[in-house]
Amino acid sequence: EKVPADGAVRRYDLKGKSRKQTKKSKNPYVGINGDFAEQQQNELPMRNWQCKSFLKYLRADLSWLESHDLTEYSFFVEVAASSSVGCSGLPKVPLCNACLEDTTTLAIVDYFKDKTFTSTSPKKFSAQMLEFAQQVCPTDQKEGMETWQVVLII
Repeated sequence: EKVPADGAVRRYDLKGKSRKQTKKSKNPYVGINGDFAEQQQNELPMRNWQCKSFLKYLRADLSWLESHDLTEYSFFVEVAASSSVGCSGLPKVPLCNACLEDTTTLAIVDYFKDKTFTSTSPKKFSAQMLEFAQQVCPTDQKEGMETWQVVLII
């Protein structure tokens, strides 16, 4: 498979509403919330139906993490700016999303940090992560016909 040219893949470790949203990373390989806001306009390059699928999947994961009193997790997002990448050989929607010229892969990364080290309860942390996910992956985007591929089977 083709690999995007150098610099065509951007990676982000997104912390959600519990962290400062404007802070930028000093790591040249992985950005954080401030980098994501600047480079991706604080929005995942996904269609409404892809965001709905991601949010449904995320709610189940957040519920599990919350039920085990886990906090301090983040979203690891990779955006490949190349239509030749696609999701071939990768998990499909909602974990891999091909949309126009971008391919987006998503994961939840948990640091398995003892909850006694954080001041945020698992329930509050989960709610903040869901709110953040709804912000960066809205399900009410206006979509034109140019973003859809139509297949007619006769």
